[in-house]
Amino acid sequence: MADRIARIPSKEMPQNFQDAAIVARTFGMEYIWIDSLCIIQDDQQDWETEAASMCAVYEHAYLTIVATSADSHEGFLKRTPSRLIVMPFPISAALNGVFYIDPDPRNVIYDLVESSKWNKRGWTFQERVLSPRLLHFTKKAVYFECKVCKLSEYEDEEVSEIIGKDPF
Repeated sequence: MADRIARIPSKEMPQNFQDAAIVARTFGMEYIWIDSLCIIQDDQQDWETEAASMCAVYEHAYLTIVATSADSHEGFLKRTPSRLIVMPFPISAALNGVFYIDPDPRNVIYDLVESSKWNKRGWTFQERVLSPRLLHFTKKAVYFECKVCKLSEYEDEEVSEIIGKDPF
């Protein structure tokens, strides 16, 4: 336990955790919360303590990275796109990130996010409702979701549903 608290070599983490760390670093985030790393597994007392603060964790997260279509060992960044486009992602007034993504207009947000295994898990309801911003990585596309909009890299209005003003 002491070794894990001090440091976890990235090569020992599941691929999704490694990918999440890459995304966090890309956006200049200093800290990342991964439930199964931050909560001591099989420790009822630690789970009760941490579960009591999960509301605050999600509500105050800058961005929730969601491996919507991957299990923890698959990873979510490794794809072989057929054609790439650039999706600028504003982080703050002074910082911007960029994702290179593969558009496939045959898939819509419902198929890739709403009907995903991730969306059927119990704890993801609070994650989705409380997080101010979510970035969904699916097998075919990347989707951004916040309190005022749902966006994808597609230009199709059926997929990119703008509900309100620019969330930034």
